[in-house]
Amino acid sequence: MLKLYAIHKERPFFGELVEYMTVRTYCGCHFRKDNAVEDFRTLIGATNPAEAAEELSGNCLLLPGENAVHGR
Repeated sequence: MLKLYAIHKERPFFGELVEYMTVRTYCGCHFRKDNAVEDFRTLIGATNPAEAAEELSGNCLLLPGENAVHGR
């Protein structure tokens, strides 16, 4: 899990991110298709609840940094 978020290691929220992601059960998914990353990011929407489209991830967001869906 730490490798997945290593790109954020210098950011001030890194410690909280690691703690949040490691104390919960998660289910990983692997998608194989053309444009999989772009399509998945569109599906999950913005990571900030204030910016999320209501019909997308707005239903899966609790607070900034506490998303029910994470994508990379």
